[in-house]
Amino acid sequence: MTSLMSPAAQVTADQLRRLRAALSRNTAHFNPIELRYGPAVVNTVAIELYIEPHAALTALREAVNEAYRQVFDKDSKTQHATHKVWRAHTALAYCRKEFDNHGLQSALLRTPGTQAGFRGTVTEPVTQVLLAATDPWSRSGMTWNTARQSSFPLGTTLAK
Repeated sequence: MTSLMSPAAQVTADQLRRLRAALSRNTAHFNPIELRYGPAVVNTVAIELYIEPHAALTALREAVNEAYRQVFDKDSKTQHATHKVWRAHTALAYCRKEFDNHGLQSALLRTPGTQAGFRGTVTEPVTQVLLAATDPWSRSGMTWNTARQSSFPLGTTLAK
C-alpha cells in the first residue's frame, strides 16, 4: 500500500519525521492483507486494476489517514486527502493528458487466461505501507523521490 505526500516539496523535515513516527505507531498492529484485483479498467488518463473491497484494507487506510491527521493541520497546504472518496486500486499506467484508448479495454480483457479466454482475478499480499514523496503535477510528469520514501512493514500472519 502506498501513501503519497503530495506535493512533497511542501512537507517540512519535522512534519516528515512526525509522520513517519505516526505511521509506525498506527500500522504496527496490522498483518499483511491478501488483495484480489479485478480486470484492468481503462479511462482517459490511466489504466488501473480495482481491488475488491476488504475490511482489513479499509482499516489500514483509516490508520494511515489518522497518522496524517495527527501531523497536518486542516488548513495546511500539505493536507492529506483523508476526506476524499477512495477506491482501492493499483495503477498500471498514468498519463498527463487524454489518450485514444479505443480498443485497449477489450484487448486487456482478452489477455490469455484461464477463465474462458479472459484474465482471471489476481491476488497479491500487501506486506508494507510505503510512504512516498511525490509530485504528480511536475513538468516532467509524476515524480517519485526515493530518497525520502519510508517503508512500514506489516506483521507476519496473512489476513484473507
